[in-house]
Order: sequence, then structure tokens, then C-alpha cells
Amino acid sequence: MSDAWGMTPLNWRDPAEVRHRLVTGADPNARSFALRATPLHEAVTTHAPGDVVDVLVAHGADVDAADAEGATPLREAVRWGNRSAAEALLRAGADPWRPAIAGRSPGRLGLDGPLTDLFAGLAGAPSISVQERDRQTRADALIASYEWEGYWDGLDLAFVVAVDEDELIGRLGAEPARCPLTDSPFREMAEDPHADWAGDEAEDEDDGEPEYSPMDFEAWVARRDGGAVLIGAAASSDSLCARLSVGTRLATVFFNLKGSCYVYCWADGRRVRQSEPADYPADPWPQEWLHRFGHHAHASSHEARALAFITAYTGVRIDEQWLIHAPKRGVPRTGA
Repeated sequence: MSDAWGMTPLNWRDPAEVRHRLVTGADPNARSFALRATPLHEAVTTHAPGDVVDVLVAHGADVDAADAEGATPLREAVRWGNRSAAEALLRAGADPWRPAIAGRSPGRLGLDGPLTDLFAGLAGAPSISVQERDRQTRADALIASYEWEGYWDGLDLAFVVAVDEDELIGRLGAEPARCPLTDSPFREMAEDPHADWAGDEAEDEDDGEPEYSPMDFEAWVARRDGGAVLIGAAASSDSLCARLSVGTRLATVFFNLKGSCYVYCWADGRRVRQSEPADYPADPWPQEWLHRFGHHAHASSHEARALAFITAYTGVRIDEQWLIHAPKRGVPRTGA
């Protein structure tokens, strides 16, 4: 986030530095260029303590200012789990029930996270039904079930509804008879994260079966309850996803080598959603709410949120042991 007070670095955790800026003429309600964030937004998202909020408020900062996406400082404090700042904003009169992004207030967001105690007893707190609580509990359990070691390294996963292995292989343009059962591409990475797929030959004794290297294949396919799973870079191709999702639904997650991940949902040949677990969608689907997209205060990885979300969308579920150890059908590289 760019500094609303210009490009000069600012230590938002130091109340004295913030106070000095204010008394020397800085505008407590200045706006950053793109997101239209105020100094209060800047402070709470960089985990500034409540003392900094107090200083800004004392100099006239608007506690309910909304940025370009509709987020108030209190909503950002809740999203980032900044308890000290949230407490200070509430003391200063910030409205916990003011509708923010997609109509959900900071307090409503807070009631589903680690700051619940700050909002549960406030006047105007909404009643959350047992059914809502149960849905959130189940979603959190699904997220937790996907908290694995990171084997991703740029590979993609796609879950396809109600399609078996042979049909999925055919939609990939390959012949099922030429797609042998082989080790999961994740097995070697799990056993040795630094393994060179194109390097050492297998040390297993020759049992008469052909030996394959992950380098022989461009994708892997395997059946799961509710459909099938596609592993490999091909899963992020728009033209391929359009073809694979004709007459059904598909969700794919792309794991970026830089550490981020992206989710794409398809239905009957058309992409219907693009999202990122690290960011809060401007117009979120209910399942994105449930699976903690953009909720930095929640103790879960972006990868786990993404996998839980695509499971919720497709009904296809995998587990770590299956991903690493269950054999998969290897789809040979073009021309192989």
C-alpha cells in the first residue's frame, strides 16, 4: 500500500514520528492515489499500535473514512487482526456495524475471527444462527485439512466434476491407452524437495515394468469421488479449461513460484470466477467468505484456503497421502 503522506518511509509503529508529521502540517485525512487509503488505513494494515490511532484521531482523522473499495480503518484492523488498533478505533467511535465491502460490516467480519470478543457484546451486534456457525466450522475444518507441506513449485491442480479418467484424458487430446499408471509427480518432491526430475535414474530393482520419470509427462490424471483431478501446468490454460468444463464444472488453482496462488472456476466451457485467497474480493461469493479469502487474521495458508474453496465448488476432495503416494495416469508430452 502506498503511503498517503507521500513516498518518504514512515514508521507507523512510532507514535512520536506520526505526531511530528502531524504537527508539521501532514493531513490526517490525506488519500493515497489509487486505493484512496487514509493514514488510518495505512497504520492499521502495518500493525501500528493503538497509540498511533489515538494520535491520528486526536488530530482529526476520520475513523469511518472508506477507501476506494469501501473498507473503513476498523474493517482493515479486523481483517489484519490488529487488536490494539481495533480497540482504539472503537474507543474513538468507529462504527462497527457500518456496511463495508459487499455489505458486510467490520463487526460482522470480526465475529468470525480472533477479535470476536471485541464485538460480541456491542449494541447492535447481529445474531448469528447455529446454521451459520456450523457452516463456518465446517469450512474452517476443510481449510485445516489442507494445511500441508508446500510441494507446489508452480504445478497446478484442477478438480473436474463427474468426469472419469478416460474421459478427462480424451478431453486433453490424448489416448487413454497411451497414459500409463505411474508415480505421483509429488512423490519425488515430498521425499526430496531438491530432487532433479531429469537427473538420477531410479535405484529400484528391475521388476520388468517400464520405468518412468516425471519428465516423461506433461500432466497426470486420477479419479476421485465426485470426479477427477488433473495435475500439471496444463490446468491453467484457459482454452483447455474451457474444453474440460463443457457440460460440467471445473475449478483450478495455480501455485505461483513467488508464493501466491490463484483460483479459477469454470462452468460449461465458461470461466465464471477468478479469485485470489490473499485478497478480499470486491464482490465475494459466499464460499469465499467462508473460506477466509483476504482474511489475514485467520491462521491459515493461502494454499489451504484455495484448495478448500475449489473442493466446496466441485465436491472433489483430496488428501495429502493420496496426492503424494497414490499412482496417477501420466499423460505423455506432445510428440512423446
